[in-house]
Amino acid sequence: MKKCNVCQSIVDESNKCPICGNTLTYEPICAEYKEHIVFSKYYLIYLLKHTWFAILCTAISAAMLIVAKSITIGHLVIGLILLIASYLFSIFQRQYEQLVIQWCHSEAYSKRKAAAAKFSIGSAAVIYILLAVL
Repeated sequence: MKKCNVCQSIVDESNKCPICGNTLTYEPICAEYKEHIVFSKYYLIYLLKHTWFAILCTAISAAMLIVAKSITIGHLVIGLILLIASYLFSIFQRQYEQLVIQWCHSEAYSKRKAAAAKFSIGSAAVIYILLAVL
């Protein structure tokens, strides 16, 4: 673990801070046992970069619900649950990569798999909400 001198977050990286992009090469190793992300403008930018697709899916779904004449409740509930899951996968993408996938796959594969999960769940949410308004 290393502490970033720009955003003050403690991250499990050795070269570059994933939150603000600062180099961590010459930073001393921290004795923490888990990551601690500090809520700052850097974290807000990081969240915006990682949740843009979930925000886009929410906007598309809201537009479809506004112009809908009738709504099927079952598909709407499933679509909303998938939208929430898309936000959760977006926000906790790094933890998903590290804790769930990376123990048995390569780092590049785990990053692709986590991104694919985020995009596929958001797309499924839009499709279910589309089915709710048809």
